[in-house]
Amino acid sequence: MASEKDSFDKDAKKYNPDPLDEGMIVKPHCDCPSCDHWINSADWCPENQLKFEGTRAKSPHEKILQPLLRSEKHPGKKPKINVYSPEEVTKFKKQTAFRTLVHGEVIPKPVEKASESYFSKNIQNSLETLNYRYSVPLQSFAWPALFRQMNVFMIGGHQSGKTLAYLPAVCSFCTADDEKYKELAKHKGPVVIIVCPNSKQCEEIYDLVRKLCSNTRTKIKVSIVTYPVTNVHSTDILITIPESLTHCLKRRIFNLKRLCHLVLEDASALLKNSEDVIYQILQVTDEMLEHRPNSVKVQLIVASDKWTTDLKKLLKSLYETPLVCIENSLEAALYGNIHLEVKFLLESQKLAYLEGILKNEYSVYRTIVICDKDEIMEVNKWLVRKGIDTIALSDDSCVEEIQYCESEWSFMKGGQNKVLLCTDFIFDSLLSVNDAMWLIHYSFPTTWTKFTKRFNALSTHYKSPLEPNKDAIRCKSFVLIDETCEKQMPKILNLLGRLTKDFPSNYQAYADGFRTKSELEKIDLGVDLCGSLKLFGRCANTLCQKRHLVKEGVDTTDDLPKSGKVRFKILNMKDVTQCTVQLVEHVDLEGRTTKINDDDLKKPIVYTENEEKRRPEKIEVGRFYAHCDYTTEGEVYTLCHVVSTDREKVEVKLQTELTLQTFKNKLFELPESIKIVDVYFCNLIPPFHDEHFSGRSFYVAHTSLANHNYKKLLLTGTICLQLDRTLWLDDVGQIFNVGGTDVVKFNLTRHLINLLVVEPCKAQVTSLHKLCTRCDLVLPTYVRQVAKKPVKTKDTEPQRAFLDGNVHEVFLSSIVSPDEFYVRLAKFHPLLVNLEKDIQRAVETEFPDKTLKVEIGKYYLAPDPRGKAYSRVKVLNAENDKVLVFYVDYGDEAIVDVSSIKILPTGFLTKLPFQAIQCRLYGLSPSFGEWDEETTDVLYKYMLEPESDVFRSLYVSDESKDDSDMIRTKVKYSVLLKDGYSDKNVLINQLLLDCGYAISIFDKIYDFEIPKPQEVEDSESDDELQVDDVQEDVDELLDDDFDLEVQDPEEFFKMLGFTDFQKLTSPPSHQAVEYNTNQAPIESLDACASPTTEQPPYLTPEVYWSQTDTTVKLKIKLIGVEDYKVNLTRKKILTFSTTLDDKKYGLKLILHKPVGMERHWASGQEVRVLLSKAEAVDWVQLTGTSKRLRYIHYEIPDAQLKEVKRKFLQLDITDEESDGEDDGLMYHEFSDLDSDFDQELEDSSDLD
Repeated sequence: MASEKDSFDKDAKKYNPDPLDEGMIVKPHCDCPSCDHWINSADWCPENQLKFEGTRAKSPHEKILQPLLRSEKHPGKKPKINVYSPEEVTKFKKQTAFRTLVHGEVIPKPVEKASESYFSKNIQNSLETLNYRYSVPLQSFAWPALFRQMNVFMIGGHQSGKTLAYLPAVCSFCTADDEKYKELAKHKGPVVIIVCPNSKQCEEIYDLVRKLCSNTRTKIKVSIVTYPVTNVHSTDILITIPESLTHCLKRRIFNLKRLCHLVLEDASALLKNSEDVIYQILQVTDEMLEHRPNSVKVQLIVASDKWTTDLKKLLKSLYETPLVCIENSLEAALYGNIHLEVKFLLESQKLAYLEGILKNEYSVYRTIVICDKDEIMEVNKWLVRKGIDTIALSDDSCVEEIQYCESEWSFMKGGQNKVLLCTDFIFDSLLSVNDAMWLIHYSFPTTWTKFTKRFNALSTHYKSPLEPNKDAIRCKSFVLIDETCEKQMPKILNLLGRLTKDFPSNYQAYADGFRTKSELEKIDLGVDLCGSLKLFGRCANTLCQKRHLVKEGVDTTDDLPKSGKVRFKILNMKDVTQCTVQLVEHVDLEGRTTKINDDDLKKPIVYTENEEKRRPEKIEVGRFYAHCDYTTEGEVYTLCHVVSTDREKVEVKLQTELTLQTFKNKLFELPESIKIVDVYFCNLIPPFHDEHFSGRSFYVAHTSLANHNYKKLLLTGTICLQLDRTLWLDDVGQIFNVGGTDVVKFNLTRHLINLLVVEPCKAQVTSLHKLCTRCDLVLPTYVRQVAKKPVKTKDTEPQRAFLDGNVHEVFLSSIVSPDEFYVRLAKFHPLLVNLEKDIQRAVETEFPDKTLKVEIGKYYLAPDPRGKAYSRVKVLNAENDKVLVFYVDYGDEAIVDVSSIKILPTGFLTKLPFQAIQCRLYGLSPSFGEWDEETTDVLYKYMLEPESDVFRSLYVSDESKDDSDMIRTKVKYSVLLKDGYSDKNVLINQLLLDCGYAISIFDKIYDFEIPKPQEVEDSESDDELQVDDVQEDVDELLDDDFDLEVQDPEEFFKMLGFTDFQKLTSPPSHQAVEYNTNQAPIESLDACASPTTEQPPYLTPEVYWSQTDTTVKLKIKLIGVEDYKVNLTRKKILTFSTTLDDKKYGLKLILHKPVGMERHWASGQEVRVLLSKAEAVDWVQLTGTSKRLRYIHYEIPDAQLKEVKRKFLQLDITDEESDGEDDGLMYHEFSDLDSDFDQELEDSSDLD
């Protein structure tokens, strides 16, 4: 593969990790007696060739498997985490080293220079050319770890050096003359795969790799694969996005047989947006390792700018414990799972609150309070006056005083601690304290960097998520937010949003208020509208500096068309779906045509005599201007657009494709007659969930459109939106009118879709329309209103309840004879009751009192002859003013007045199937030719419970079914009918035989078993919540989320101008549902989890639950619920409450595993709750208790009853597949290496 041989090869060979368990050894023989005989034979394997590990002989051909992920087959071992602690170094270096958290089983010695690492000489030369000689903290640990083939996690902010912490190493691997690479050389897949969250980062890393490899003697093949996907025959380093990688794997464009290094760049974004795809890639890699003929492992490198719960989940799922390096102190604190408490209060209340925190606690926990330099003396006097011992260091403190106080701090013992007060300057530059337990941010610093550095005070106590922390004392950090922190509020809100979504409702309302206030300020400052908002209809970046709200008059204009169609010419392609155009003509919705401007803009621009030539106030890159050229004939103005700009000069490109440097004062605004605007081809977004269009997609789109000579095409598009002097156009194409008919010659929208550079997305314009509506912008009509001809609709066909061959509990509702009676399924009885309540309410309040023209065979509402309640009926006959009706939910017939008949709305017709099921007793015929009344009376005896009007519980088993008369019902079932009320459970078919009322058609009537209800212990009530067997403690409940507590924001927000508290916190009037996931204090968790013997003051509804790989769905069986509350606390405690018909219903459940709330809604028949699993594993039960709760039932989803679907990326590819270059060749012959990505980027990833 490569000819260079470096010194790191020898060192890499020394690092040969031991097998972790017996299951990790793959034997080269089976376990049959014959093989055991020959394998253990000394003649077959000489004694001097045997190597022993413990008591088991180890074959020289055994393969050591080291997968990426833990599994049941490869559970791995319990890690022993070590922490890097510098020894015998200067105070400055020690202070710097402590700011980088390093955890791992093996921690290599850090290096200070690139020359001390095992990079190849050519890579070292490239680093020197880029002015990289010394390592930053992340690189000093990552470089030696990577060359020892360790998995590495690197967490650092922008320009922290995390990208160059792995790129030189992987480039050196690709030039190394290593034996493991030679063994895999016969395959043609990539050695290194770098997965990035978006194509822009792919291109930045591609540029950096090309620079590093520019001087290597062994040419490294580097490919960037985004979209459209190309056929990659052979490559060493592959840079791609997740969906493109899986696309290539599924279509066998390449395989992973040669893979040795897998890099996840910006892993927090990858896991947030494509978590399922990332884990599928890891699983496919493990499947490849299972079939790899040697023991070469795949090294996993993870780089991220922040620590998230998704990264913690990935860390815990890895088989081999990685080296974790975190450069940012705040991210290290989140990694260490500190308890963060945020307090919103006024500045005048801070001292009293600080006293409340410290009193009776400061002597136990080492505490640092960081204040502003103007406040520290006041705080110190207050605390001393309140009897709290302090050590105060101000900016005026001398070095000797600081050293003395630091020494005093280090020798303090528990119970005798003092509070250390200092400023940011003292803490950051002169103090070396990192063993505090409590950190109090009394004053918020002026910069966010100072705020993050403060968390270094707690770094000694940070524990790895892989370590058990049941007995560990967790660090705490208190953040006091007052009115002086308004400038930092966006970043504070962003941090809190990262930590948890379970906020108090008042905080969430005011957080939204702050964002709105900030956006309104951006409008006043003239900030441009966000590009992501224009492209996607949304912006996912919570710290985006662009504007995300629109305003009438600022973003709308009357001199541009707002609806209808426009004809235009493209002047410049800005992106795949964005271009600058010259508007030529406008056609409104009524078909009226308005000429705009059809001048040839390659010719000089002519201003009218009365038109003033104005120089632009601000020159923007990409905009079009008139360039003034002074000639002998006078001033000549030509159209140009700005390519780049500096202080005095600009670079412009003329329409003649000529580029030149000119002065800014030679540019003028265009005449008003020339309408040049930006256009988006709407509802087209980047494919593969990319955040930007890739450079390759723009190259492919631009090249293809240039072949069609797009600048000379007169195109037409339908206006979907006009905003910010930008038009969103749909159905863009070249259209000719032939004989009064529009003929599409070239459909540009369809052409881009066929090029695979875009994918359709209707949500783009829909989201922008919603944004305009929220901002009170009046949208025009985009479609011409045409009066529709009345269309005669077909009558809605009702559904009917049925029997499915199983045993069902039923109610006997109507009896004619044993050959004709009607039953209703008991499980639908509450639904029928609720439906009839709705019907009665509608009849009393909504239906007019008028006589209908009744048709036979149609469905209506009719009253019960014995009362006023209305039910659904079918008209069987009509005569004069009387009608014969059949009650479709009961099976009765009655004659009622025509005047009492009401129309049956479609909603009542389809809300519930007709309940009456026609039956006959199976296997019986009357003893005397006809059924007499006594026989029918026997059936009536079993209709109701004794001495009551409550329907009796019966059970039926249908044996056969026949077609009915089609007038009343369509099907007639032959059933076995059994009493379920009494203990004897009489089979009524057999009872009629024994009484002599009937004779058997068959020799024998077979009985059936009534399904038994679930057994429940007598001591357990419906509403008890048993948690005796729940093993997790409070820390485990919090394991999948950061520990955050937000307190008392109301007064603080009021002071900042948000006075209408009730308006902001109360939901809209049409939304009665409340979703509150506010985290309760830890004490309340214990109270909720502890079992109680008291009877709760509410009823417990039935709960049916089902699950998929990623979700849990609950169905709370309550009919007609509209107002209810659902609470999710600590990701495991689910509560539900409502009031229905003056009765209180409630649920208290501790779930089996952590979940997230997706959504919940009332469907009329039940309340449904959809939860997302934190781990994609099957639940054996809903709750954490081993005791059965009889109101919880498992419901098997329909999908589980069907054929099992193939798993994603289940490729059915054998290891013997061909690796020929022409395998699967189905793509255009383009190479990503031909793309122009070699230019310098101003903001290259970690380059600076």
